[in-house]
Amino acid sequence: MLYVLYNSLSKSGKNQNKIYNIVSLVVKKINDPILNVLDMIKIKNYKKFLEKINNEDKIVIIGGDGTLTHITNILRLVKNNPEIYAYKAGTGNDFLRNISVNKNVIKVAQNLYKINPFIRNLPIIKSNNLERSFLNGVGFGVDALIAKTTNEKKDNNEKASFFKVAIDSLKKYKKLQNIKITVDGKEYIYNNVYLVSIMNGPYYGKGMKIAPKANLLSDKLCVIVIHSMKLAKLLAAFALVYSGLHTKIKNVEQLFGREIKIENIPSNFSQIDGEIFETGKVIEFKK
Repeated sequence: MLYVLYNSLSKSGKNQNKIYNIVSLVVKKINDPILNVLDMIKIKNYKKFLEKINNEDKIVIIGGDGTLTHITNILRLVKNNPEIYAYKAGTGNDFLRNISVNKNVIKVAQNLYKINPFIRNLPIIKSNNLERSFLNGVGFGVDALIAKTTNEKKDNNEKASFFKVAIDSLKKYKKLQNIKITVDGKEYIYNNVYLVSIMNGPYYGKGMKIAPKANLLSDKLCVIVIHSMKLAKLLAAFALVYSGLHTKIKNVEQLFGREIKIENIPSNFSQIDGEIFETGKVIEFKK
């Protein structure tokens, strides 16, 4: 059976003509005689739903990063291994942006990708009671503050210009001190830290190439640390982040490893694939 999942509350999902056109394309490109189109909002228990799917079935997910990271986090808990496809829809598509630059990408049609190779070995984050996988990256510091403020503005139907939110956040942000990062057993201490991002792929934040050397198919994560900069230099670094050239600037550090532990984090929240989660003073990662 071919399952096509969409979110009726999303911008794309509210447009029934668009959903019909996407489903028509999917049916032409993915051969399966039985079709089941489902609104994800109506699926009450994703784990039970996914456990009923056979390895011979196929799933197409229409949506952005928020939808994909939610479903793939549950998929890791079930034994089934159906073919999984993602159709690019919505505003945040950094995961598909990350896989599209990989030479091993399987592009079935315009905006339609097979994603199984890229979700087999997703990294795990653990902190307090939180344990989940992520697709693109995790950040705390000013990027988490920007994500939190942007999400709050959207929830209140306010305009959320990224650059305005970013500048306002940078102006009021209190730099972090004595941040201890352990990468595969080697310890690093950083002061005056603006952000720490733990990346599975190069992109997050709707196209920001924060970690140019990160690779979804690698067995290592990339840690980006930005610290000890004056505001003007930091703004210049942010202006270069879409090209990845910010890594050439002094005090933009890149670390690589499979097991990462970060300690002495004063804030109680982090952004995971653009969504805000409560985290503690210690966060651990493993890939």
